Amino acid sequence: MESPPLDRFLAHDESMRAACASIAQEGGFHTAVNAEIPLPETNCLLRVRAPAEQTAALVALASSRGLAIVVDPETRPPELHAALARAGFVSQGRKVLAVFNPAALVDPPGAPARLTPVGPNELARFTAHAAHDGANDAVRRLWFFRLRNILFSAYLTQSDRAVQGAFCLFHAGGLARFLGPFPRGAGTDFTLACSLVRKAWERAREKGADLMYAFAAPDDAACFRALGFTLSERAWLETFAR
Repeated sequence: MESPPLDRFLAHDESMRAACASIAQEGGFHTAVNAEIPLPETNCLLRVRAPAEQTAALVALASSRGLAIVVDPETRPPELHAALARAGFVSQGRKVLAVFNPAALVDPPGAPARLTPVGPNELARFTAHAAHDGANDAVRRLWFFRLRNILFSAYLTQSDRAVQGAFCLFHAGGLARFLGPFPRGAGTDFTLACSLVRKAWERAREKGADLMYAFAAPDDAACFRALGFTLSERAWLETFAR
């Protein structure tokens, strides 16, 4: 399966951030800003393409405005990583591109999960689990912003007492970004995780996407491979924040 060029994934990632932040193009980089959601995802410099002499200025700008910096394979200047480390920025971990191959998703034994679209009645429950930390108001607010946007679809399956599993999908421009499974432990229930991914792909196709992808952290790589995703080191994102 041949993947689209890197720029298409980067543009799609930026579009997803734009659902919750104001995006502006400046000299040699883009900014995402939303003071209501003080998170690196919504307050950062990204798609940095600047000459080497601007390294110190970029770090100073991010520091003075409280912004993170998102690095990708085409980020320039190459000295930016080292300069960020010297200034006290810490990597949040590199995430690599994972592209879904529908033919690689298996049908394990057991009844498939019954999934419910997330509407107003399910929003708080979904958000609490997607946030991983119910005390983190900024993350919860991020999810509320996302799920008010028509370019996001979310589903969950639950028992009488708890959410068993959930996912969210950002669909725009022929691509779909898979976010999940939530809670993170749902990935250890293989039958449930397969149901979530299969439903996500069905929804992606309904929304006109011909490719579904995720950005996988190292700890999640094995889970994504088992669920039919192919990981590629050629495309990655790494966020540096204080």
